[in-house]
Parts: sequence; structure tokens; C-alpha cells
Amino acid sequence: MKNNIHNVKNNKRIWIKSIGVFLILFPISVFLHETGHWVIYELNGVDSWISLQKANPINPDKVTDTIFLNSLFGGPMITILIALISYLLLRKYRNSIWLLVLGIINAAFRVIPTIFGVFRATRTDMLGFSDEGNIALRLTDSVFLRLATMLLYITFCIILIILIYRTFKYPDNFKSRILLIITLCLLTVLISMAYPFLDNLIFDL
Repeated sequence: MKNNIHNVKNNKRIWIKSIGVFLILFPISVFLHETGHWVIYELNGVDSWISLQKANPINPDKVTDTIFLNSLFGGPMITILIALISYLLLRKYRNSIWLLVLGIINAAFRVIPTIFGVFRATRTDMLGFSDEGNIALRLTDSVFLRLATMLLYITFCIILIILIYRTFKYPDNFKSRILLIITLCLLTVLISMAYPFLDNLIFDL
């Protein structure tokens, strides 16, 4: 009886800590993603500022196609780098909820925008849905290569999520491993989809 009560309390503690850590790390992860765009602009002499969802050049006329393309790479590269570092550190600190959540957020939150970008990849103009979609549109005129590039990226993110899940050392009595990972992924997706609306609401006033 005492063991059951202890297990329930332990499981509840893991859930509460995981969600609490998620609420702290998600906005930080998005900010770092946008910082990746911002840094490229600044390094190329284009002053810019960061909102919730965008790096905004102050003088758009100074943004060349090359600068814009390089900036597009900046955000996803920072995000995937954070996910990879989290995974590698998690291999050493295998019971760190902070590394678990940070890795899941950064491996998951670009998946949905990239999926939407796949549907735009068949277009021949330069209007993509996401960073990844815009990158694919600008790198090649081949629809096949566009689709292949984004599908490989999505596959890589999913594999990384699985690796993070398998690396984290859950307590033996924690029975909701899959449910916790799915919850973190769903929260990441849902909140990331809400960010553009919040961004427009706050910064377009």
C-alpha cells in the first residue's frame, strides 16, 4: 500500500516538474530560434529586432536574397543544434528532466511548420510557409529535391525524439513514459501554432 502511494506521488511529481520545465523552456527555445535569424541579419549589417515569432529587419531594403537565405538557415540550425546538444548531454545525465524537455521541444517544434512547408514545396514561386519551406524553394527548382529535403528533415527530427525518449532514464515505477513524451510533443505543436497569432496580436497593435 505504501509503495503504491509512493509511486503515485512520484509519478505526479514527474508530470508536474516536466510541465513546469516545459513552460519555462519553450519560450526560451523559440527566442533562441529567432536569435539565429537575428544574428545573421546583424552580422550582415542589417539592424533588426525580435518579436515572438520573427526577426524583423528595420531596413528591409538592405536585405538581399543571399542575406535572407542565410537568415532562414540561422533559426533551424540553432534549434536543431540545441536538440542535438540536449540529446548528447542526456546520454551522460540520463535522469535530467530539463535536458529531456529541452531536447523534445527543439526536436519537435519545427516538425509541423515543415510539414506545412511540404505542401508548398510544389510551388515555383518564392513564397514558402516556413523557414524550411522557404529554404527548399530557394535552393532548387526540383520539386522532388524540395520534398526529399524536407521529408528527410522531418524524419531526422522524429528519430531524434525517439532517441531522446529512449535515452532518458525514467524511474522504474514511472508507467507513463510514452504518454509524457506525446504530451510534451503535443504541447510543443499546439503552442507553436498559437505563437504567430500572439505575435500579430501583440506587435501589430
